Amino acid sequence: MRRTLEDIIPPSRRHNVGDAKEHDNIETAQTSTAYRLPHRHFAYVPALIALIIIGLSIGALFIFSGSKVEIEPMSAAANLDGSFTASASTTSTFPFAIVSVEKLASQTVTGNGTNTVHTIAKGKITVYNTRARVQKLITKTRFETKSGLVFKINTPIVVPAAHGIIPGTITVSVYAAQPGAQYNIGPSSFNLPGLAGTSLASDIYGRSTTLMSGGFSGTQAEVSSAVESATRTKLRTALVQDLMNAIKTQVPSDYVLLNGAATTTYTDLPNQTTTNTNMANLREQGTMTAVIFPMSSLAKAVAGAISGAYSGQPVTLVGTRNLTLTPADTLPTARDKSFYFTLSGNTTVVWSINPNRIATAIAGKTLDQARTVIKGFPEIKRGYITLRPFWKTTLPNDPSQISVVINKPQISTEN
Repeated sequence: MRRTLEDIIPPSRRHNVGDAKEHDNIETAQTSTAYRLPHRHFAYVPALIALIIIGLSIGALFIFSGSKVEIEPMSAAANLDGSFTASASTTSTFPFAIVSVEKLASQTVTGNGTNTVHTIAKGKITVYNTRARVQKLITKTRFETKSGLVFKINTPIVVPAAHGIIPGTITVSVYAAQPGAQYNIGPSSFNLPGLAGTSLASDIYGRSTTLMSGGFSGTQAEVSSAVESATRTKLRTALVQDLMNAIKTQVPSDYVLLNGAATTTYTDLPNQTTTNTNMANLREQGTMTAVIFPMSSLAKAVAGAISGAYSGQPVTLVGTRNLTLTPADTLPTARDKSFYFTLSGNTTVVWSINPNRIATAIAGKTLDQARTVIKGFPEIKRGYITLRPFWKTTLPNDPSQISVVINKPQISTEN
């Protein structure tokens, strides 16, 4: 009989072994517990993060602190249909100024024959008077260039007296003493031969700023009246836009040119010969003159016309394209002292705001005091004050620390 021997653990040892395993488990559990104990310190981390966030938030409030005032200016719609008067004096409350431009257009056409032509050059001269009293000049008074070319006036004139160091001036048409192309000269200076040897010789003189033209003597192509008339009509049409573009460049940025405030005149210049004697060069000269106004003065005049309560505060106009000027008679010249006209159409008057004046007025004031001060400005429609941090109730004493923002009124009218 074969026996199999197996290890038999005695009960006493069996108990010891079990205890050992249990002991091992306890040690393992204790060891695991002891390892996790340091993690209890991480319970303070959220609190620390929260403190940092709060600190940064408070710091940001101070960093981005400030005082801001948003202003909406007063505005009023102006539907105009009334009379106005402007003055030539630059010191008046409503002055006007005159600007003028000249343009030349030409086209070569085929003639229907030739003829001999003798024509004289023509143009304009501005006469200056440095004396304290007016100076009269008779018809055919001569004006001579340094090269000896003589031009004459075809009407008597009175040259205004000087005002201090500012000479009196008048612009007059002149014509060449003889026919010929040599008189077609550019801008020049002129003396008066008739005053030579007198005390007036250096006090009265002339200057031109445009070309003298039309002088010719010789054979040129003859153009039929029908061809010439049709050609000149086309040239005038072409000149219109060129003149308008040119006149706009003469208007200073703080002035305004209104619809109807410009007039155009045309001069048929003599035909010019070309290298081909069967061809002629037709020329048309256009002159546009316009009356312009300082925007600030015009705006004040309009504000006074629409509101009896207006007391002269600085204003401007938003949208002047819908305004039309109609002269009571004609557009003024350099000799006119006053200009009478009507304005019709619509625009918007907007009161001007001085940010520095606002900031200075409310500096150091409490929020309620500042609001009361802002309400006292007639040019302000409404204002909004923002203080940061939120617990601040007083504006800075230094006006430079107050930001004043001027909001544009919501106006649909075009400029």
